[in-house]
Amino acid sequence: MKEPLVTIITPLLNTVEYVEKSVKSVLDQDYQNIEHLLVDGGSTDGSDKIVRDYELKYPGKVRLIEAPNSTVAEAWEIGYQKAKGSILGSIGADDTCEPGAVKTVANLFKNDPSLNVIQGHCDVVSPDGDLIMRNTATTFDVSDFINTAYYVATPSVYYRHKVIKEIGGLVVSGDDFDVMIRMAKLYDFFPVDQVFSKLMVREGTAFKSKDFNKRKESYYQTYLVSKKYGGSRISPLAKRYYVAKILEVMRLQRLFPIIRQLYRWVRGVNLSD
Repeated sequence: MKEPLVTIITPLLNTVEYVEKSVKSVLDQDYQNIEHLLVDGGSTDGSDKIVRDYELKYPGKVRLIEAPNSTVAEAWEIGYQKAKGSILGSIGADDTCEPGAVKTVANLFKNDPSLNVIQGHCDVVSPDGDLIMRNTATTFDVSDFINTAYYVATPSVYYRHKVIKEIGGLVVSGDDFDVMIRMAKLYDFFPVDQVFSKLMVREGTAFKSKDFNKRKESYYQTYLVSKKYGGSRISPLAKRYYVAKILEVMRLQRLFPIIRQLYRWVRGVNLSD
């Protein structure tokens, strides 16, 4: 049986420090029938030039699509439309695929036609590569996922190409939480006891930003997605947003780092997770 083609989609914009490592992590997989499709929203720091060099060196395996002024969500949608693979996955331009991940995924899909979505563990790391926490792949209740956003890390999720059509498309909302909820409502996520990816969190991204307002806005958007799919108004996601809003109204934003650390402690998140 022919080995299935796996397409990994990456929205790209000004990540010159990290994108080469991301591309190499895909090229270094011990699985040959793979393509890495990077959609550039108009990089000005040379990120696109790095990818173009790899595209010339590895034709068919690395593809750069120029999509000026596209958002992350739009780039993801463009990548989906251009993808040739029967199996899809996505990583950020500062994320990496772990060795052996794609081969494991391809073999599972090839040998079990009943599988539609597969996920492995995801290590969340700092820019220096230090482990912050591990998102562990496990079976989960969809309603709990909607209320907490736990359980699923998008860079470690792979799915058949048909799944995107069956969930109604990606929807250009900019929120992969929304996409993963729609997948989880239709399909079981098959968990694999293997690290599939490393997801980098760095300053400047919403959930890592020291900017209180950026954090509050990201919490609000996640809460809205949760609510859209029936999430409780007193869910952990709702409470997280309410706390941020109360701090803003009372002008106590300086307390946010302390409360955030307490939240992490309650979740049991530590450097050994």
